[in-house]
Amino acid sequence: MGKAFEKLAVANASGKHLCVGLDPDFDHARKVIKGPRGYGMSDALVSDDDYAPHYVSEIIKQTGKYAAAFKFNFEFWCNPDYNFQLLMVLRSMIQKIRFEYPDVAIILDRKYGDIGNTSGRSASFAVKLGVDAVTVNPYMGTRDVTDEFAKVGVDCFLLARTSNLGGEEFQRRQVGKDVSLAEAVALSVRFGVRNDNPRGIVVGATNATELANLQSLVPDVPFLIPGVGAQGGDLNAVVLAMQKHEAPWIVNVGRGIAEASDDPATWPSLVAESAKKYHEAMK
Repeated sequence: MGKAFEKLAVANASGKHLCVGLDPDFDHARKVIKGPRGYGMSDALVSDDDYAPHYVSEIIKQTGKYAAAFKFNFEFWCNPDYNFQLLMVLRSMIQKIRFEYPDVAIILDRKYGDIGNTSGRSASFAVKLGVDAVTVNPYMGTRDVTDEFAKVGVDCFLLARTSNLGGEEFQRRQVGKDVSLAEAVALSVRFGVRNDNPRGIVVGATNATELANLQSLVPDVPFLIPGVGAQGGDLNAVVLAMQKHEAPWIVNVGRGIAEASDDPATWPSLVAESAKKYHEAMK
């Protein structure tokens, strides 16, 4: 297994399956962050890159002991309408996790999907940022879009069956006899696992039947499962489907934890309580 999958295997063995999504909503951050002039909006904190480290650091602090992984959705950290300084904040948050929670896997959710030279630059960026794994779009071929990451020790989760409603447009299409596109991706990833090129797949919790089917098809492939919490995925169904899985598996929850309260006085404790609730449900 690769570095991320090794960390996740250890975490799973201790009963941890929670992946905490760190995708800051700055409208919410302004409601709950304490500035020099008290709780809420402060004249001293005027831009999103001011709020981000305080907001995300508090989430990390309150959830770290329950987390098997932290996942950063890159698009929340590079929007020029916010501030390009957010990229520096992102790097500092990753360094913070690596120092304070060295056994917790760090995932960059960027859905890479290119080959050759471009993929090499992407892999180099991931290494310099300090992440253990990335998400990858397999459309250009599973080996071609993952080989450069494998060379530098960054594990890949390939999109198989995503949590969004529109995912079924292509992912459920038959590409062979009784084989959907999602299943074909999963089987290709399993082939890579058996040939010492560790890869995992992304399978949404909003498609419980397909999750269970893919689990039975590739029981030895690591799973990253988004869609629980704000997207409405059934956590009980996920746990039922994954309880006998042979490889590491994690369930990502973002807004369901980060936005546990709008009250600045109770927000930190309710973030911790929400993370504990998800952790206990999967233990």
